[in-house]
Amino acid sequence: MQNPFYQPLISDFESLATPMREALCIGVPVIEPCSFFQSKGLDLAVDVLRLDAVHPIISGNKWYKLKFNLAQAKAAGASELLSFGGPWSNHLHALAFAAKQLDIKLNVIIRGEEWRDKPNALLADLQSWGAQLSFVSRQTYRRRNSADYLHKLAAKSPNIYLIPEGADNFLGFLGIGTVFNQLAGDCAERLLAAHSVAIACGTGNSLIGIRQALPSSKRVLGVSALKGDWYEASIQQKMWRYWPLPTGKLQVFSDYHGGGFGKLSPEIKNFVHEFETNTQLLLDPIYTAKLFYGVYQLAQHGYFPPGHRLLLVHSGGLQGRRSPLLDS
Repeated sequence: MQNPFYQPLISDFESLATPMREALCIGVPVIEPCSFFQSKGLDLAVDVLRLDAVHPIISGNKWYKLKFNLAQAKAAGASELLSFGGPWSNHLHALAFAAKQLDIKLNVIIRGEEWRDKPNALLADLQSWGAQLSFVSRQTYRRRNSADYLHKLAAKSPNIYLIPEGADNFLGFLGIGTVFNQLAGDCAERLLAAHSVAIACGTGNSLIGIRQALPSSKRVLGVSALKGDWYEASIQQKMWRYWPLPTGKLQVFSDYHGGGFGKLSPEIKNFVHEFETNTQLLLDPIYTAKLFYGVYQLAQHGYFPPGHRLLLVHSGGLQGRRSPLLDS
């Protein structure tokens, strides 16, 4: 991470997180070339940071956003974890498996009372790994960040540690900022050669963590999985909270959401089918499908100058392919 003020804190948390990483068998990410864009006649060299390959379940950016939260929970002597998410949450899927492996009790708040009576594959996984599920209305779920609601939840157990939805907090930001630290050899050279780095956006925590982790000379692009032009301003506000200093170029694109969060347009579905057939690289329907599609559209419309080198961050989430989003 480029901010030197955070380095001692990162080092302390890494020392706590390393035994967990080893116990969970988290792998080292790699960077691989992707020829799809050039096969379409585009003068754009694309590499992919394969965070999806670091672990079969705790995959993608989830480990990096969770690791310092788990380290803090351990340092605080917490005996229970509490977190939030929707019925197909990649965050909850990764967290529940990690909690089981690390022998920590987990309580989760699920958005939507209707899911109590129609369990899906993800919820079945959470239950099989021992997570305690509570289903709440969408109205109640909107209070998940309010102080009074969180105080009531925490009061139920004196030794509970809260991890917000998506690990969207300062520790999640710090963790994702370490995503490039283990790269070496050809992978490190490919990162160095990239002019731009792009990632899909949900809460925006991974986007700003990656922005802070890279030299200001590199452009960082975000492709929003959510609908709305408000998103870029929200990201900028969050970045200022974590480090209110100039950090380099950052741009968020809000035109490739495919209908909104948890939705996919027919155009994106067709793109995913063609891309996966061509490359054998699977995409998740919530985030990376929109990232790769959005970048492809930008390239076709001349956004990238000739000879540009782009690194796409594959943020995992492949368990979400079990949802019906990619169905024809």
